[in-house]
Amino acid sequence: MLDIKKNELLSKHTSFRLGGPAKFFVVAESVEAVKEALEWAKEKTLEYFILGGGSNVLFSGAGFDGLIIRIAIRDIEIQENNLIAGSGAPLFLAIKKSVEAGLSGLENLSGIPGTIGGAVCNNAGAYGSSISDHFIFAEVLHPNGRVEEMEKKDFKFAYRQTVLKYAQSPTLHIYKPKPIILRAKFALSPGNKEELEQKILEKIKLRAAKEPKGFCAGCAFKNIKGPAVAELLEKINFSPDEKNLFFSRSAIPASWFIERADLKGKKIGGAYVADEHANYIMNDGTAKSEDVIMLISLIKQQVRDKFGVQLEEEIEIVI
Repeated sequence: MLDIKKNELLSKHTSFRLGGPAKFFVVAESVEAVKEALEWAKEKTLEYFILGGGSNVLFSGAGFDGLIIRIAIRDIEIQENNLIAGSGAPLFLAIKKSVEAGLSGLENLSGIPGTIGGAVCNNAGAYGSSISDHFIFAEVLHPNGRVEEMEKKDFKFAYRQTVLKYAQSPTLHIYKPKPIILRAKFALSPGNKEELEQKILEKIKLRAAKEPKGFCAGCAFKNIKGPAVAELLEKINFSPDEKNLFFSRSAIPASWFIERADLKGKKIGGAYVADEHANYIMNDGTAKSEDVIMLISLIKQQVRDKFGVQLEEEIEIVI
């Protein structure tokens, strides 16, 4: 029996602490509950949105006029050198369980918030690694109620992108129904447990040292990758050290452009660009969702005018 709440504030369920009320809200702790919630939404002709840990999403102040399904399938299983995890399992817990089993592969993702499902959907990554590196397949529930296994090729993994990430317009990510990840399977490799534990601690310390403290949704924008990097290295007057670093990584941090557009500390309402790291937009506790949206728009416009670079949001904005 589903426990469906009415007018649940989404600010209670996101790391940004922003978002108005969801018309209906349910926590689904099993595959059967997800199916039931999806059927309920269809019967009521409601739009639905799948929420994981709430760490990479911004809901509007108007909330969501439909059903929010928060996935809480948290089972984690080790099968030989494979990890199988429910989409609602916290990523940090899946990494912990794999290391306890002496399996290597996910350590670079240590410290990234959110769930397995969210990490797969957004192809989460850090320090040159992405979750897609070890992904085998996911069991998914389609909007029509059909369950199937989606293989790696079906996801079309790219930098912070999959076919399941919500469709993007020039300024906002617009809601559209997508298949729902129920469980995912990963191929890992045997490793030394003590060395793996030490690596996890190092990655967590690195993230803690550079990430600002407070309410945010993680990095606001994607870094620049692909063919654009070579063009920008020729076009922009980077220092020799910067040029060598960006060339070796085949990437230019979005924070570089934001900082040099003199936007650190820029504030609209209660939303501001963090001084510690320019790719973080923070909520000082008084922000409205619309403050964040306006600040994102301003940053994109300023960076575009100064460098001719079109930044792309990493945060999912749901309107």
